[in-house]
Amino acid sequence: MTISINNRQIIANEFKFISGKIRSEKELPRKIYYFSGTFGMIQRIFNIDYDINLVLLHTILQDTHRGLNNLLSMIISGNEKVITLPPGLFDSLADVVEELGNTIVNDKDIMPSLEKIAAIGYVTMGNGYYLYQKGTLKV
Repeated sequence: MTISINNRQIIANEFKFISGKIRSEKELPRKIYYFSGTFGMIQRIFNIDYDINLVLLHTILQDTHRGLNNLLSMIISGNEKVITLPPGLFDSLADVVEELGNTIVNDKDIMPSLEKIAAIGYVTMGNGYYLYQKGTLKV
């Protein structure tokens, strides 16, 4: 990534905080709320220190947030009767958020972390949940 070490450190620090909040919050809407800070921070950084990888990261984080938020809303409203949030999903999310921050600050390849986040987002959809049930998709 071509962003400055200072901005990489800002992202890592923020992601560590977010990861801790995802772990410590008891209510699912609050966990999802704190997760939204990931793509918010990425957008603030790429507005001042642009890198195309940050756009990719922002898109995947935002899409995953949208999927989690939509599924939880549908479950709460009673409109979703099949798809559920897999056990340990938010622990996995917290782990990968912190991992991603460390990856960014150390200027390593973000793709393995992006794949994990994309899988978490995909499990909130019909086909993704089906693949999770089959054991093909891991979160």
